[in-house]
Amino acid sequence: MEPFQLAAQACRKAAPPCGKLALRADPGDNDRPPATAWGRAQGMTMNEPKETFSTPLATKLGFGLWAISIVWWFVYYAQYGGAFGLMELKLACISWPTKECYFFQQQIRSPIPRYVPAFWYAGMLAFAVGLYQTWQQRRK
Repeated sequence: MEPFQLAAQACRKAAPPCGKLALRADPGDNDRPPATAWGRAQGMTMNEPKETFSTPLATKLGFGLWAISIVWWFVYYAQYGGAFGLMELKLACISWPTKECYFFQQQIRSPIPRYVPAFWYAGMLAFAVGLYQTWQQRRK
């Protein structure tokens, strides 16, 4: 008798913990991977997700608009006091204009258009729509 057959026979006669380990009786049985702890550790018996959901275009668009807004804000306000100078005052200018933002804008003379948070708010709106679409996908 071959070793695999002996192990399978011994496992069938053993107590339930060993009986739960599904050893293959025949090494040529390649229809399914072994359901042993070692097999799971190797990733051979991973449970595949039932459904995969794609990221809605609105979410990607929201992140893209936010990225454009952040780059535009950074490049525009870096002209006053350096890239990271007065960052605590400039940071508020991403989403709403403060008195400091108006002051910085009056002092900056450049060919770069004045920063307005329109892309920031458009990105927020698109991201919110994308979150709603994701919620609807997963609810089904």
